[in-house]
This record gives sequence, C-alpha cells and structure tokens, in this order.
Amino acid sequence: MEEFSKKSDFYFLLQGCPVGLEIIRLSVMNILAAFLAKDLIIRRMHDMVSELVDCHCGRVRYDLTRRIQTTAKWFECSLNKKVDLTLNGIREALSRGLALKKRRLAEVGRALS
Repeated sequence: MEEFSKKSDFYFLLQGCPVGLEIIRLSVMNILAAFLAKDLIIRRMHDMVSELVDCHCGRVRYDLTRRIQTTAKWFECSLNKKVDLTLNGIREALSRGLALKKRRLAEVGRALS
C-alpha cells in the first residue's frame, strides 16, 4: 500500500484583507449605536466563519487532490519501471534459453554425426 505524498502546500489563511464595500461596512458599524452594531457584528462574524470554513474546506480538498495526483503519478512511474525490469528479465531469460537450445542441438548434432 502506497502512502500519500507527505509534501503539502496547505496552510491556514486566518485573515483576509477587507476591500471596497467591506471597509465601508466596517466604518458604518463603528458609527452606529452599540445596540444596533452588536447584531450586525454577530451576524457578520457568523457569515465570516462560514466563509472561512468553506474556504479552508476547499483548500484542504485541493491540497488532498493534488497530493493524490502526485502519489498516483509516482506510483505509475514506479510500476512502469518494475514492469520494464520484469520484461527485460524475461527477454534475457528467453534469449539465454534459445542460445542454450542452439548449443545443445549443435552438441547433439555433433554427437550423432
């Protein structure tokens, strides 16, 4: 049984950079009264956690897929090398067998003559 490739490019991305409308939303939430902002902050945190989990699931899935593909390619190359070595061994054995057969036939022919 082959192991997966141990080389992984996965790392946790803990914080994204807020852009455009996200910066405006953060500014508005700072201006709003605390009781209004609290619900918005909690809802936004819930959404951000969901997005972050989805993002990391996708990244883990991509990393695992890439590692499986790398391992499969390595296994295929390894298997091809073993098959080639086996075929070469069989060819050598056949050629030695044919050479031995010719030699034996020649010896028998000389012995009968």
